[in-house]
Amino acid sequence: MKKIVIGIVSLATAFTLSACASDDKEASKHENIEMDHSGMNHSSTGEVPESVKVADNPTYEVGSQAILKTDHMEGMKGAEATIIGAYD
Repeated sequence: MKKIVIGIVSLATAFTLSACASDDKEASKHENIEMDHSGMNHSSTGEVPESVKVADNPTYEVGSQAILKTDHMEGMKGAEATIIGAYD
């Protein structure tokens, strides 16, 4: 009887650990995906939907300058941007 209990506990532990391992592999697979945004059109009319409200206390003031620190697109890191709107 003792061997059966040990076997069941071992089997349950193996299933638990294997489930965790497959979750880690799945998560890391998605973390390492690089997306190519170079073909995207980021232009718009500049119109903001009525449901979006102008921020009362924006983090960045409209008209101020910012240097982009992200690099998920070629040429983006270090680019200068002008804040043209701040919304909640």
